[in-house]
Amino acid sequence: MIRLKPRSVRTRLTLWYVAALGGILVLFAAGTSAFLFLRLREALDAYVVDDIEAVEAQLSFRPDGALSVGPSGAKEDPDAPDDRYLEIRSPDGSVLYRNDRLGARSLDGSPQPGEGKNGYSERSMRLQNGPRLRIASRLHTLGTRPVLIRLGHTEEPLWREFKELLTVLLLGFRLRLLLPASADMRSPGVRFHRSTE
Repeated sequence: MIRLKPRSVRTRLTLWYVAALGGILVLFAAGTSAFLFLRLREALDAYVVDDIEAVEAQLSFRPDGALSVGPSGAKEDPDAPDDRYLEIRSPDGSVLYRNDRLGARSLDGSPQPGEGKNGYSERSMRLQNGPRLRIASRLHTLGTRPVLIRLGHTEEPLWREFKELLTVLLLGFRLRLLLPASADMRSPGVRFHRSTE
């Protein structure tokens, strides 16, 4: 097997330095991007929870027993676009309401045991033929009837921010790694020799 080995000790140390620094910088980039993503998702969770609480105030049962949702939902501005995905089910899984944006699609199927009973059940999912969503569920009592509210917003902006930051960090680190290596390679004492093993 033939391979190139640096003859200079200085060059070997530089290569080890670049490799070690590269590993550290990659871990830093991944950690920083993941931290940002988690913080953004926490903010999205808070937004979804606030949206559910606003929707609860818009619910009522009509005399015929059908569920009615206020025309503006959780939106304070009636002219603002409704970018939420909303589904309301009875505890047995029957669909009572789906908004136009969700259409005939389902937010995570039949209710899970204990879902939304003791607070908010938050998780991520991918909508059929649609984007990744961050959704939350809550069991709400409307009069004497319990209903399960599921509401979601897209996670795509979060993933886009995550990927953009990670790309910028990795490109910056790549340039940073090239500096010590290129400086050492320009040194007149650097030579490579061919070795056979």
